Order: sequence, then structure tokens, then C-alpha cells
Amino acid sequence: MILALVNNKGGVGKTTTAVNLAAGLASNGSRVLLVDLDGQGSASFSVGIKRAELTPSSADVIIDGRDIAKTIRETAVAGLDILTGSMELAGAEEKLARARSGHVRLKKMLDRVRDDYAFIVIDCPPSLSILQVNALVAADAYIVPVMAHYLSLEGLVNLLDTIENIRVNLGAQVRLLGLLLTMVDYRAKATKENIKIIRGYYRDLVFTTEVRVNTKLAEAPAHGVPVFEYAPDSTGAAAYRELVKEVLHRSNENVSFRMNILGKCPNTGIAYRFADALSGRLWKCPCGKVHRVPIVVGRPPAPLPERAPARQEMSVPIGSSEGESDEDGPTPVTQVTERDYRGRSKRILWGAILLIIALGLLFDFLKMGGGLGGEEAGPASLLAVAMLIVRFGALGVCSGLSVGMLWRGVRGRQRIAESDLDDSRTQ
Repeated sequence: MILALVNNKGGVGKTTTAVNLAAGLASNGSRVLLVDLDGQGSASFSVGIKRAELTPSSADVIIDGRDIAKTIRETAVAGLDILTGSMELAGAEEKLARARSGHVRLKKMLDRVRDDYAFIVIDCPPSLSILQVNALVAADAYIVPVMAHYLSLEGLVNLLDTIENIRVNLGAQVRLLGLLLTMVDYRAKATKENIKIIRGYYRDLVFTTEVRVNTKLAEAPAHGVPVFEYAPDSTGAAAYRELVKEVLHRSNENVSFRMNILGKCPNTGIAYRFADALSGRLWKCPCGKVHRVPIVVGRPPAPLPERAPARQEMSVPIGSSEGESDEDGPTPVTQVTERDYRGRSKRILWGAILLIIALGLLFDFLKMGGGLGGEEAGPASLLAVAMLIVRFGALGVCSGLSVGMLWRGVRGRQRIAESDLDDSRTQ
């Protein structure tokens, strides 16, 4: 199976996913080829290839027709080979655009070694270029890493539409295997809302696995090894292990993907092929009924909301910097925000002020009550009693409010300290 990691937006964890997915599949006993189509060569660096060792690369295979079997090299990861990327890929755009059938160059080359590998993982460049078109034409399925940001949601719709046009116009059989949520940071309040939108519209097309922000994933490429070798106990390694399981499950279970079939008519047994199911159109079966074919790619069932999500507010654990993320422990879904911290401090302040007012009223109450016993009954004494009752009520209200606010403020500060202590222990 050939898998392409696609997204025309950079910085979404596409290369990290390609490298660790390929390494994870290889660790399960499969022989895997990693194809680096990015001119920066990031995937090649991530598996220990030095800059001076990048050539010959995928550029020589696609542009000059070099033998792919002689260009592929082994990596330090058992079962994982790589076809490196290099800066020569930057000049591939113009040459492939002028070449006849330039969009199928990669497919022809990979077909020569396809039977040698259980999986071929392609790391595409972060742009909708002819190299990415080559990858989509060659691939059986593609995975889209996507961040839980509002602009990423809008870009995702356009990307899927563009891939659908490529598939239709160029006759590619590539399918969407799934959307992968990457760089998930639940300290941002907008994250939860955006993930809810993505899962609500794309449903089962979204992988269950979520790759959270983790410093070990950023450090591993500098050591030239996948995260499984650099930090096997980190949350990043655990997330990609789960992704490998999902990819294997989907590739084995999804009969419609493997056999190019979406479904069968319960009456005639006729299979609905993908060519008959563009954009979820209605298809009339020979049995006389009209079947609605499931939507596989293209726009979501309903348009995305017009309004932007609420202002993103970072929830920062006390004692940590705003951009800091967990290294080995999972990021808590609910954490204390700076607004909560200030709110509890204000409760303590107002509680102290109300307590001072209550003490003043208590002093006046005692003074007035002490001087009231010697007066004769009359209008003046009745007025004094009324004032005494009013002050007594005010005293009760201020005392209750002050005690309540002081208790909530102090208890809230204690919970913040306990939360901070728990976070430091987990890290």
C-alpha cells in the first residue's frame, strides 16, 4: 500500500508523521520505504541521513530517470529504507511541467519496487505542486495531518476539493484514509471547540488518535532517529503507536478501499465503484431503486460555521511559561487559567473589605445597643430600635458575604497550588 502525507500548509507535523508512521510500521515487521519529496530533506535528516549524503535522491529518479532500486538506501531503523530528498527537487516543477505525462513519473518508478515493500510512505512538500500531484497519482490512499485551528478547517475543505479534482481529471484512484489531528494543545480553549467541529463534520474519517504537543517529537530529528528510539515512553511515541494500529486496521478492514468498492446492492449484489460515487451522487441500480452512495471525499455534509471561534485564551499552569508544553506526561484537558487565578485573588480582597465593614457595623451595633437601655419609650427610641435592626441586618449580610468570599478565594488558591504540585509530579 502506498500512503501519501498531504497538506499544502506547512508546520502541521506532516514530516514528523511520515517518519514516525513509517518507523512504526517497520517496527511491526513490515518492510517500509519512506519517500522524501520535500526539497528541504527534513524526512531524510530525521532518519539519520547527513546533508552530504542526500544525493542521489528522488529528484534524480523523477527528473533524470535514475534506477530507483539503486537510489534507495537503508536506514538505521530495521526494515525501513528511504528514497532521500534534496534541493534538486526545487527545479523539478518546471521540468515536470514541460515533460509529457510528468504527473505519472513517480508512479512509474514506484511500480518497479512496489512488490518489495508492504508500505510506501510519501512525505509531500507543503504546497500544491506537481510533486504533490505525482504523489497523489502514485498513492493508494492519503492522510491529511491537520491542526485544530480555525484557518486549518477552512484550508482543509479547499484541500479536499482540490484533491478530488486531481483524482477526477487525472484518473487517480487515491482515497482519503483519514484526517490526523496533530500538535493538539488543550491549554488553548479554542482547541476543544475546533476539534468538535472537525469530528462533527468528518466523523469516522478522523483518526481516533490525537498527536499532542510534545517536545520529544521536536527533539528526535536532531538525533537522527524516530521518536520510538529517542523517547519510547513519551506521549508522542504512544500517540504514533496508536496511529500505526489505526492505519493497519483501516487498511485491512476497509474492503471498499482495497477492492475499489464502496458498497453492494442488497437486492442484486452489484458493487458501487468509486467512479460511480463522485461527491455522494445518487446512483440508480438495475434493481430499480436509487441508492445514495456514501461520501468519501470532498466537502463536508454541511458548511463550516461563518463565525470564528471564541478568542483563543491560553490556559497556563502556574509556574510554567505560556509556550511550554508537557514532555512526557499528557496535557490535562482542564487546567487553571490566569483569569481564574486573578478571580480568586479578587474574592479574597473583597472578602477582607466586607469583613472590615462588618466589624465597623458590629462596633456601632454594640455601642448603640449599649446606650439604648436607659432611654424612655417614645418616637426617638422607636427610631433608634429601627436603626438598630437595620444595622443588625447589614452586619449579618456583610459577615456572610465576607466569610463566603474569603473561603472561596482561599480554597481556590489552595486548589491552584495542588494542581501545580500534581503537574510538577507528572512531569
